[in-house]
Amino acid sequence: EPCSWLMSSTAPLKSARTLCYEARDSFYQCVRDQGVDFIPDNPIPDKCKKLRGAFEKSCLPSWVQHFDVQQEAQARRARLLHTTINKQAATAAGSLSGKAQS
Repeated sequence: EPCSWLMSSTAPLKSARTLCYEARDSFYQCVRDQGVDFIPDNPIPDKCKKLRGAFEKSCLPSWVQHFDVQQEAQARRARLLHTTINKQAATAAGSLSGKAQS
């Protein structure tokens, strides 16, 4: 059963927010440990499904949606940074070896 504060109209208590954040962090860490970039609506690794359930149970649905979008954007930025660094490293290596830069 969801936390009682999910059903009230009052702001979440600090302890409930803490539980939500801990469940969120555990779920996304599990996904990263499986070598997967989280994308909403993509399959969740089997090892992380229970943690996803705990995350959804511990947080307001709007928070889960917000954190999912945030996590996807963070993964997208990391991939872009990785690609950019690799391109720059390849260009630098090419110039050091005397090869034409692209």
